[in-house]
Amino acid sequence: MVELNQVISGIKKYLENELVTKVTGINKWIVGASLSMVLDNGVKVFNELKELPIVKTMDIINSDDQIDIDKLYKALLEESKKSAVTFQFPLVGSITLKSEDVEKIYSYIKGN
Repeated sequence: MVELNQVISGIKKYLENELVTKVTGINKWIVGASLSMVLDNGVKVFNELKELPIVKTMDIINSDDQIDIDKLYKALLEESKKSAVTFQFPLVGSITLKSEDVEKIYSYIKGN
């Protein structure tokens, strides 16, 4: 179980090291600043997400608001091994995430 701030910190490190470094020009600043501001709203988003019935059913957040990152990692890794996902990100273009990305994000969150 980890605190939300550890999850947010790990995601920020992943984005800075794996995404923002690949953006060039002024878009690098815009993307970096935008992602940082979005993650600064992490507590608000977390508080909304934890109230969703599906999230409650997943049983990944305890009464102290700690997140079972190991349980979440295991489930996401299983799904990511089945197929990659691609989505559009403003100012960057297409981004494809694979199981290696799930492993990297987990590693950043765990502080490895």
